[in-house]
Amino acid sequence: MIRQVVVFLVVLLLPGLSHSFNPNFGSSVTHQNITVRAILRKTAEVCRDIAAATNGNFTLTIDDSLSVNTVLRACSTDPSSNSPLSTDNFQTAIKTIHTRNSHVDFFFAFSAARHFDNEAFEEGRNIITADLEKVKANVNSGNFEVGRETLGEICHTLQDFYSHSNWVELGKTTPYSTLIRRDQTMENLAGKCSHGGSFDKTSNEDPVGGINKDTRNSNHGFLHQEAADLALDATLELLEDIRVAVGDMNFLRLMGLSQSSPLCFVIDTTSSMSDDIAAVREATLRIIDSRTGTLAEPSLYILVPFNDTGFGPLLRTADPDDFKASINRLTAMEGGDNPELSLSGLRLALSAAPPASNIFIFTDAPAKDITLTNAVTALIESTKSVVTFMLTDVFPARRRRRRQSDGQNPLTRSLTQAQTELYRDLAQASGGQTIEVSKLDLTQATAVIEDLSANAVVTVFQATVDPGRRDNFPFAIDASITNIIIYITGVQASLTFRLTSSTGVSQNSSEPSGPLATFSTVGNLRQISLNSTNDTGMWEISVNSSSPYIVKITG
Repeated sequence: MIRQVVVFLVVLLLPGLSHSFNPNFGSSVTHQNITVRAILRKTAEVCRDIAAATNGNFTLTIDDSLSVNTVLRACSTDPSSNSPLSTDNFQTAIKTIHTRNSHVDFFFAFSAARHFDNEAFEEGRNIITADLEKVKANVNSGNFEVGRETLGEICHTLQDFYSHSNWVELGKTTPYSTLIRRDQTMENLAGKCSHGGSFDKTSNEDPVGGINKDTRNSNHGFLHQEAADLALDATLELLEDIRVAVGDMNFLRLMGLSQSSPLCFVIDTTSSMSDDIAAVREATLRIIDSRTGTLAEPSLYILVPFNDTGFGPLLRTADPDDFKASINRLTAMEGGDNPELSLSGLRLALSAAPPASNIFIFTDAPAKDITLTNAVTALIESTKSVVTFMLTDVFPARRRRRRQSDGQNPLTRSLTQAQTELYRDLAQASGGQTIEVSKLDLTQATAVIEDLSANAVVTVFQATVDPGRRDNFPFAIDASITNIIIYITGVQASLTFRLTSSTGVSQNSSEPSGPLATFSTVGNLRQISLNSTNDTGMWEISVNSSSPYIVKITG
């Protein structure tokens, strides 16, 4: 490890090895500056065109003064909506792209093609066009993070062309579009002009000194601004090419502008689950039909079926129609015994879902594969995903029956409170919940999925109380948080609460609708939705229950 660090530092300090618009060099334009400006401008253009097509309102002036916040506000169809766009996601996406851009100087320092050095024009174009196809394929399949990383690397190579070739010296004032077109023939460009620097093989040939325009004090630094401007225009052209190929909504998702996280279901398909599958199907259709074509449309769909004899196959798609068709094809089938391969299905989903996904698992049986508990817990911790279990008919003394395929010897099938302990532990470890309802109430409970699958949702507060007791939970509300919902999971028969605002107004659990909130109860879940309020400051919810419970507040 020490040797690797030393080598890395030596590479950074080698003379002539800065193959690019240098980072943070006086008044020189940097790769980061070019990349961020292009992303903000192209993103704003996409939002402007969407607004024009939908008779929306877009008043932002698109110029070089754009910022993340101004673009985000302009792209929000309704800035006061309860499902705002996420600033963090937009900033993170931009950072991923420009960070991977800068990595090209470090991890491909000696690649002439990556920097258009040594007249490696054809090779550089081949890298750009091959990686461009990878970006489009990853975006269309929902692999947005991989798409961003590859895009950042392309941007670096493309931008270097304008500093390291004689395109500017030839008097060109528009980007060289052939660099992103595999089917076009490249023209003769730099002749024997040197890029310059100790790692340029042609630097000792006439004309000695090089033509690089990386900084204003480079050999051809007097053309630095012209090269930077062309690099910006070329990056905009690249982004437009991606936009045309993947569509406006997928382009915005690539840039982190989405109101919805992936929709990921892990579903038990044994025979007793027919009602549950129907409820999942109804919730899926409701979410997809209401969000398709909007920024709230899920960025990715994942489905993993399981039973007591197997699990999978995994479906991972960005196509809502494909996902609906797969949900519609799910059928409940007979199984051999009571426990199911629920952890195997969950592990597969965690491995396929992007980081920080919300995963919903539906079952009415205990886990057959408890030996996977540590592996699943490790995946939850590494991916930061939130797992919510939707368990049906969980009662200590209640039992159901399902028939074998021959219609004889019905098998007893039950899921007791004790058997749900594993699920509760996994949900708690992930910041999720274990929602226990009857099969008749599952459709009502799936409304939680719509609330939690919005991408801008954040957890304001969460606490687990075990054993049950009275406790007070203060939480802060400020102007940046809207659509606040409090979830309390636990045995509702023994649970009471009192909600108090920052101004001292109170409402208790005997008032389903009051001055502060409205609430509903389904199974072991109490959902408390705060009314629209300007009462910022410290609030408090006091909960009393003789049984264990979890309080989760989102906004």
